[in-house]
Amino acid sequence: MKVKFERVTIKVKNLEKAVDFFSDLLETTFDIQPDEPKHEFTPAPDAYTKCRAAISPIGIELFEPDPVVEEEGVWNMTWRVDDLEKAKEDMREKGIRHLFDIKCGRWKETVYSPDDMYSVRWDLDEYEGDSAFKAMLRK
Repeated sequence: MKVKFERVTIKVKNLEKAVDFFSDLLETTFDIQPDEPKHEFTPAPDAYTKCRAAISPIGIELFEPDPVVEEEGVWNMTWRVDDLEKAKEDMREKGIRHLFDIKCGRWKETVYSPDDMYSVRWDLDEYEGDSAFKAMLRK
């Protein structure tokens, strides 16, 4: 399976505060996730189906779940793939447990158990273009 590192996601309690902090510290900008369209989860996970997020061009995603988390910190690593269905088959063959899929516009993501990935949750993304958020807005 060929992958390209996409981003590391950090869970935060306050998205605006985290965007200000990391923008200043790393001299970068963040694109804020659009409110619409809504994400479709298959199957629906137990938690965090509502969230706000911001992504920087240097590969950092800030993720504010609803309900708000008590602990902030690294949440997952995201890898971009050209063929999500093929990547899912590769992961299945390796015995890595699939948790759920998310779809929004022309962006698709599949999420894997951290129990099978040395305690790091892995997300695999597929989308066209240079921005996951822009792909979410495409029909």
